[in-house]
Amino acid sequence: MSRHLWFQRLLRVFVPIIFVACSSGRFMEGLSYWRLTYPLNVPWTMVTADCGFAVLVNSSRFPGLIRGEDVLEQLNIEKMRRETLEREIAGRELAETSLRKEIGEVTQRLAFSASRQIDLISSVSEAMMNAIVHGNGGTVNVSHDDDTIQVQVIDNGTGLKWESIP
Repeated sequence: MSRHLWFQRLLRVFVPIIFVACSSGRFMEGLSYWRLTYPLNVPWTMVTADCGFAVLVNSSRFPGLIRGEDVLEQLNIEKMRRETLEREIAGRELAETSLRKEIGEVTQRLAFSASRQIDLISSVSEAMMNAIVHGNGGTVNVSHDDDTIQVQVIDNGTGLKWESIP
């Protein structure tokens, strides 16, 4: 009997066994071939997985090893760099004058032009007045770093009822 004929007969027996094992849900137990190759497959799988991880780390923009201390140190630096001013706005006069003064000081430190300072103060005052009149008061958060200022006005209102808009 030739090897080719022997292999064909083996496949005629072996393939139906695989299909029966798969359909019964016992593929790993029914396939004795698995037990023979498992000791070889595991190291090969581990090597390819390690290579894949190394490629992923090398192609990443971030370093492969990040220490927790480095992350905390960077967060503390950023936290110290960024100042946040938070004000509750309830009364119009007090909130508006103190906020105008603080935003003016911050924009001067950041070297904003006079027209940009006026524009920012005007728009923040308008948003704050809308929060007081239409939103039952709220909070103004002013954050800044070396070259940016961000002002967030959050009111306590219920928002728009979309059904009432024509």
